[in-house]
Amino acid sequence: FLVSALFFLTFRSFQTPDSIDQTATFLTQSTNKITRQLTLPDGSTVLLNRNSSVRYSNSFSGKTREITLNGEAFFDVKPNAKQPFIIHAQDTDVWVVGTSFGIRAYDRIVRVSVKTGRVVVRKKQQEITLIPGQQATTDPTADTLRRLPRFDANVLAYTTKQLNFTNQSLASVVETLSDYYQTDIGLSASRLQGCRLTARFENESVETVLGVVAETLQLSVKRT
Repeated sequence: FLVSALFFLTFRSFQTPDSIDQTATFLTQSTNKITRQLTLPDGSTVLLNRNSSVRYSNSFSGKTREITLNGEAFFDVKPNAKQPFIIHAQDTDVWVVGTSFGIRAYDRIVRVSVKTGRVVVRKKQQEITLIPGQQATTDPTADTLRRLPRFDANVLAYTTKQLNFTNQSLASVVETLSDYYQTDIGLSASRLQGCRLTARFENESVETVLGVVAETLQLSVKRT
């Protein structure tokens, strides 16, 4: 069965000092329980996921357009080859000129997912270039970057309100649902990890989704 603080399922039965305008005013925008769409000074847009914040200049008048992210956001950056767009997320920098991509950086594990364009992810002396349909993540234990073997569209579900699972293990489904709904969901028995699920959800509550999962796999849900 699935075990969590909220639910149980069980069987029935890089930045340089001279790149920033030192006279600029900086703005901080944040979210709590809902997502929020922002428009930056250059016309770029940011969809800020729940429990996230960004800090940026009110003018972008320096040599670069720089923004600091804590949490998760989807960026759609206006092209400007003469003024690169840089996101600082934990100890990782993401450089772009004009593209759309998501960054998850609630903790030291930073994940970058590219939808369009080209993105350069930098961490210390390591650098990875990503194209559409590619993802990279940091490994805080080894203090390195690595490219992920496949693109999981569910990591951008907060932008589409859609979750798609195709013959996916229940362990993976639970991890995705925990991230998307930002709540603790777990399996109470390791033998459930290998159960497979194929399902599609659109703009559904966590209670509804878990109910469907339970019905499909002949489980039951318990909430504590």
